[in-house]
Amino acid sequence: MRAADGNVHLEYDLVVTNVMFAPVSLASLVVKDGDEELARLEADALEAVTIPFNGSTPTLDIAASAAVTSLVDVMLPTDTYDDVPEHVTNELTYTIADDAPFRTVIRTLTVTSPPLEVPRYEPVVIEPPLRGGGWVPFNGCCTRSAHRSFLLSTDGVLHSVETFAIDWVLFIDGAPFQGDGSQHSDWYGYGETVYSATDGVVVHSRDDLPDAPLNDSGGGNDTVQAPGRLWRQRSGGEDRR
Repeated sequence: MRAADGNVHLEYDLVVTNVMFAPVSLASLVVKDGDEELARLEADALEAVTIPFNGSTPTLDIAASAAVTSLVDVMLPTDTYDDVPEHVTNELTYTIADDAPFRTVIRTLTVTSPPLEVPRYEPVVIEPPLRGGGWVPFNGCCTRSAHRSFLLSTDGVLHSVETFAIDWVLFIDGAPFQGDGSQHSDWYGYGETVYSATDGVVVHSRDDLPDAPLNDSGGGNDTVQAPGRLWRQRSGGEDRR
């Protein structure tokens, strides 16, 4: 994808699982195209993009039989999609205590992943969902955020379902709301028209649910009491929830 800086970036989530009987600590991550090094993350840089599943606190430590996710952002040395590598590999180096169980059978502390296929197609260009000036994007791709870091397990596969989600906030005179912002109507973006970003078919809609609570960082939402209140897809006359 081409980012706002005009460069072509490679974005993916690298899941790292510790299958040992003792905790380990990540030391470095090197992304390669064959023998060419595309990116290197060490120490603080690697920690900044590594978190537990659906967590928020960066860490290099992985407990025994646990896993973390590293959110990888590689700026490629090209400005055309034709030169994007077909595959990349990840070389991950870690540390483990010398007296850890089975430490003597570990030949190397660097693990090389199988080649990761890079999709080679032009990105889909969509229209902005809002009109006018003053809109500021929050929690957008591709750094660590509530959207990029949120994972769901579906049919045995981990999906980053909100990778490209954005919280759009309308600012007027440097502020996003009037008054104390405690009511939905205090926010300047409230009631603004939202446009479809591309052509599509509406398969279902509903307008009988209350607005979600404001600024609830704890993940609670009293308006969502069942899967059908979060989303509903009709197929063959039946609801799939």
